[in-house]
Amino acid sequence: MLIIQGKKIPTTKKLIYALPLLYGIGKQAAKEICYKLGFAKNLTIAQLTEDQKLSLIKYINSKYLIENNLEIKIQKDINNLIKNNSYRGFCHKSGLPVRGQRSRTNARTQKAQSKKILSLTK
Repeated sequence: MLIIQGKKIPTTKKLIYALPLLYGIGKQAAKEICYKLGFAKNLTIAQLTEDQKLSLIKYINSKYLIENNLEIKIQKDINNLIKNNSYRGFCHKSGLPVRGQRSRTNARTQKAQSKKILSLTK
């Protein structure tokens, strides 16, 4: 079993399908990692040697923000928007759609959640 930043990766899966189990790495990034490190795409985690596992872990830790580090960065970015009193920060704080979607007739779940949040903060 391979453990990267506290996340266990099953040994039976192929490398390009096992790496996207990490939060912050998608299919394209997994293919790029395999290409950069010279691994075959159909290689499984169990077939990796210890040196290959170490190089994989070092490469991922140096190039990508994953798991808790990525979640912390995203939360800091959202808090920064809220602190700067930007419109996007206001939408995050109120629980409204952030990226310009219509909220007059759509976004019912977002508005319902924002009502719950606003009632809890009073």
